Amino acid sequence: MKKVVFIAGLLLIASLLAADIRDISIDGGNYTATVGDTIRIYVNANDITEDMRVIAFQFDAYYDSEILQYINHKPGDLFENAMLMANGQEAGLIKVACSHYQPQKGNGTLVELIFIAKTIGDTHLQFDKFKMNSDIMTQVYDAAIKVLPPNTKK
Repeated sequence: MKKVVFIAGLLLIASLLAADIRDISIDGGNYTATVGDTIRIYVNANDITEDMRVIAFQFDAYYDSEILQYINHKPGDLFENAMLMANGQEAGLIKVACSHYQPQKGNGTLVELIFIAKTIGDTHLQFDKFKMNSDIMTQVYDAAIKVLPPNTKK
């Protein structure tokens, strides 16, 4: 009985010391552009540790299609050589999913989303249903975007 209690105690301590995937923060950043500019939104992740065993992420990103036009996507420096897909066929929504055969670690860019600034305005790239592996992320910060008139100095 003492062995069972001891092993259970060790497992409890190990689980408390292990990093929680939900501790990872996701940040879209702040951007200023003029009408006609290409805007590259870098979706960044911080504090991914090896023991989290992060091999995948997915999210939906909502944007104002009157202000921005989605063009394309590129993989970031995290999850290089991974299977990355982004479906932006519906105006105002991009669905992104990525998986890798090896766990990733560190700080960096998960994906780069590329837009054209169509008209003047303030908007957000709002992240929804952001998951790493199968865990819903709790520290997710949208991208803020300000589009200025043409020929305006930034």
